[in-house]
Amino acid sequence: MNRLHSIIGGREVFAINHNWTVLEAARYMADKRVGAAAVLNGERVVGVFSERDLMTRVVAAGLSPGYTLVSEVMTRDIVVGYPNDTEEEGIRKMQQAKCRHLPVIQDGVLLGFISMRDLMQVEIEERDHEIKLMNEYLHSTPTLVWQ
Repeated sequence: MNRLHSIIGGREVFAINHNWTVLEAARYMADKRVGAAAVLNGERVVGVFSERDLMTRVVAAGLSPGYTLVSEVMTRDIVVGYPNDTEEEGIRKMQQAKCRHLPVIQDGVLLGFISMRDLMQVEIEERDHEIKLMNEYLHSTPTLVWQ
């Protein structure tokens, strides 16, 4: 069973500042090719800003991305993961909160950011490995020892 720290280990952490404009955040996210990012005030995670926030709270609301601050339209009520949470705990947290992104924090500091897609990929790889082992077991020829 994988822990979140092993899944996020070695990955670049993408985060945006709470006082950036939505335009700055959107350009950063497009440049990094991510659909969501943790929002920081100093080192503290204060929210999440996602493509969905951009569409529903900025574009559909008719706000100007160049003048609207991320802090005004980010998702504030976030659920977080911890380094020793299992992948299943991460999935459960996201399902209960109906979200697709999970900041992973320790002592209030952002360690990484994980998506439902990341967790599902880990799950698929584990299942593939199990299937491979089962196939090897089923198709192995036992060695007979004659005395």
